[in-house]
Amino acid sequence: MNLNNLYIYKLKILFNKRANPIDNDTVLFVRCDNEFNELISLKARNNSEFSLHRWYECLNEKKIPCDLHCYKPYDPFNSFLRVLPNVFSINNNDYYQGKNLFISYFIHQLKNIDRIDAENNLDQYKSDFINYLFYEIGFGDNFDKNFVVEDDVLYFICDKNEGGSQREKVMNMLSSIHDLAKQYVKKGQEETLIKINKFHCDTINFLTSYDEDYHLPFEDYNVDYTYPDFFIKKYSENQSEIFKVIKDCVSSGQERMNVFVSKIIVMNYIYYVLKNKPEEVLLLKEFCGKSNDLFFDILSFILKMKFYVRKEHFKGLHLGYYLSRVEI
Repeated sequence: MNLNNLYIYKLKILFNKRANPIDNDTVLFVRCDNEFNELISLKARNNSEFSLHRWYECLNEKKIPCDLHCYKPYDPFNSFLRVLPNVFSINNNDYYQGKNLFISYFIHQLKNIDRIDAENNLDQYKSDFINYLFYEIGFGDNFDKNFVVEDDVLYFICDKNEGGSQREKVMNMLSSIHDLAKQYVKKGQEETLIKINKFHCDTINFLTSYDEDYHLPFEDYNVDYTYPDFFIKKYSENQSEIFKVIKDCVSSGQERMNVFVSKIIVMNYIYYVLKNKPEEVLLLKEFCGKSNDLFFDILSFILKMKFYVRKEHFKGLHLGYYLSRVEI
């Protein structure tokens, strides 16, 4: 199951309804509710499909004991498994565009973060991205920290309390759940359960592993600046180059796909620069020179993203004239 190709297909079809269909022997996309929403499902016997969002329906629930249904550490984890397929599901409704952007941004960072300088705290970056990503696909609250990455291993925090927290390796939890589920699988659904287990494991590996074949499939001359290693290196070497690209990002007349790429680049500027050093926005202001409108357009673009930085982050920087004009 090549999930890299599957995800790249999702990115293509977000901007091109006539993108070439993907040839996959294991999964397919099923229309749900309307033409804009397609959920990923398993190919089942007799040309039918099996929803990965409802994977537990291959089990005989009447025979399932409490330890699988309600065991405290696994109850929220089972909820997580129900939304995990949203990583690949396609939703082109207008109201979902912001969520598509955020999901794509975090996956893009996760797939490339290993390429940046090892002096950076990669585990912290990965933990941030994975928690934010899983919130965007429907698990937990915005400020929950349900997962942590240490030494490239993904852990699920099972039980939070004042004395600390218990955690388990995600791969071990998947193994335990599926070993137990095999005892209660419906007759004729044994192969389906095996495919579900593989999908869950492959998806976690897809999100936490570098893949040289992964790329953003968009024709945009600024697309290289979406990659964290390239962006960070260029910013450290030549900030003016980055600022010229950001100026391009807020220009009018961009196609929908180009706007998408532009927003990812600006999100890099926010996450890798302004999040910890908001005062560096003054370097951008200096670059804009006497063009107050340009700086205002960029600052407004940044704040309307609602991504890590708010107006209060720029207090004390003598930017009141600009901040007062930004309408969020």
